[in-house]
Amino acid sequence: MENQKEINELIKKYPGLCELYVPEVDETLYLRPIDRMTYTAAMKFIRGGDELSGAEVILKSCTVLGDFSKVCGDLTALRETSVPLNEFISVKSGVLKKNLTVTE
Repeated sequence: MENQKEINELIKKYPGLCELYVPEVDETLYLRPIDRMTYTAAMKFIRGGDELSGAEVILKSCTVLGDFSKVCGDLTALRETSVPLNEFISVKSGVLKKNLTVTE
C-alpha cells in the first residue's frame, strides 16, 4: 500500500484525485484530474475506435502515483481500465437557467 502521507499530499495538490485499482496486475494508480489536451488526445483515439490507445494516453498523462506501465504492458489489465476511465472522462453536466426574471 502506498504511503498515506504521500497520498494526502497528492489530494491537496490535485483536488479531485482519483484512485484506480487494476486487479489483473494488482496495481493501484492515482490519477489527477484530466486536462483539456489529454482529453482531446484520448478522445481522438476513442472516437477512431482505438479505446485502448485512448486509455494509455490518459494513464500516461494523469497517473501521479503508481506504475502505469504495469497496466499498459498487460492487455487484460489495460482492458480492465476501460469502464472506469470512461467514467473518469465522461462529460459533466452544468445547469442552464433560462428566462430569468427580475426579483426584488
